[in-house]
Amino acid sequence: SIKKSDIQPASANAITVLSRAKIQLTINLNNIRIQGADLSNGIFNNSQFVRADLNNVNFQNAKLQSANLKGASLQSANLNGANLNGANLRDSNLQDAKCSNDLSL
Repeated sequence: SIKKSDIQPASANAITVLSRAKIQLTINLNNIRIQGADLSNGIFNNSQFVRADLNNVNFQNAKLQSANLKGASLQSANLNGANLNGANLRDSNLQDAKCSNDLSL
């Protein structure tokens, strides 16, 4: 049987693989828990991440234009070079997030 503790790492690994495919992932990921996933250079324009647990996720150079990240937790996430133009970050937790350059908000 599948343990609940096994689901989060499996989800993080699966979305990392999908992100590497370099295809537009306009999907509903509301409430997903993918802590530590490597989504660098991924294309997530218009995707839904409402209340998602994205702590320690690597979004370096990712495309998140018009993505809905309302209420998402992005603690210690790497957002360097991410394009968040038009993204909804209302009520999101960006504590200790890395964003040393212009995020194109």
